[in-house]
Amino acid sequence: MLARSRKQLGITAAALAAFALTLLLAASAQAAAPTHVRREALDVIGLNHACGAAVDSKGDLYLASAGESKINVYDPSHNLLTSIEDSKTPCGLAVSTTGVLYVSEKATGEVVRFKPNAYPFAGTPTYGSREVIDASTKAKGIAVDPFDNRLYVAEGNRVSAYDAEGTLGINEAQNVTVIEATGGTFKLKFGGQETSSLPFNASAAEVKAAFEALSSIGVGNISVTSPKEKEFLVTFAGALGHTDVEAITGDASGLTGGTPEVIVGEKAKGWSGRIGEGVLSEASGVARAWAMSSVAAASRSSVRARTKNQAALATSAIATTSARSA
Repeated sequence: MLARSRKQLGITAAALAAFALTLLLAASAQAAAPTHVRREALDVIGLNHACGAAVDSKGDLYLASAGESKINVYDPSHNLLTSIEDSKTPCGLAVSTTGVLYVSEKATGEVVRFKPNAYPFAGTPTYGSREVIDASTKAKGIAVDPFDNRLYVAEGNRVSAYDAEGTLGINEAQNVTVIEATGGTFKLKFGGQETSSLPFNASAAEVKAAFEALSSIGVGNISVTSPKEKEFLVTFAGALGHTDVEAITGDASGLTGGTPEVIVGEKAKGWSGRIGEGVLSEASGVARAWAMSSVAAASRSSVRARTKNQAALATSAIATTSARSA
């Protein structure tokens, strides 16, 4: 019995000692100085209904003060550089790698663009006039892909994509090359129709006129340039723009020379610029993500659209995929 009491007393004493040590350590921790350097907060104040924010590649900060109808631009230390007036209730913001500022406006449902007159900034930034890029009246969330500066706009039932020039989608472009021909003529075919005979050294204007004579193309729906003799870049536009059209084919039977051929290759696949139509509902936000591998980097722009019920996901591999060594 005495041995048991002594054992219990020993256990109680050990527990009390452990508890005292815990209190001592806690008190020491509270009294000790922080292990990190305290830095002054860089909060920005003075905004009226702050609605959107963005940061560019130089660390400059952009904030939408919707209640004041303006966007404030700050340097990386959050010193105010300038303000951009926008009376249409600016909200969502996105900035390209060239300093172009995109603004989603609540009052109009449009996305507008402000181009800096110089970037990186030297002194006080100045901007050009307001340019409408997306006139859907449904624009909400926006994002810019820094890989190619393509702009993505969430528009409720879809996401629209604009290139750095502000063009929606991609116009199909095909290369046509006449090789080893020293004389004779050739023909081109599209949409089940064939052009009139073209001379082996035809000009871009002659090729364009021959194409526009086809009812499957028509006037104003194609452009043709010639980077050098017997090479043509054919770009579909107008009624055929933003469409993955069929391939042009060539008839080289009328050419003379060594072994003459008409070779056609796709330079850019046509694309409507619309993502998620028929899938999305009430899309309000958009963001880009990068798909990477340890051996090569496949540069793919993936677009995720946030919807009201978080159920719909639109993913699009856009235009260019380039392999880079890791």
